[in-house]
Amino acid sequence: MEEDNLAMCEAMTGIPVIACVKDGDDSLAIDETVLENLFEVKEL
Repeated sequence: MEEDNLAMCEAMTGIPVIACVKDGDDSLAIDETVLENLFEVKEL
């Protein structure tokens, strides 16, 4: 069922799921470099 929910989220948004959070998690199970590359830093 979890895979169905992930597929539905991706289909509805057009954005791939990069991480999942379970009850009790206090961090994401994702490579730090991948996470950093998701954000664009703008100079002020």
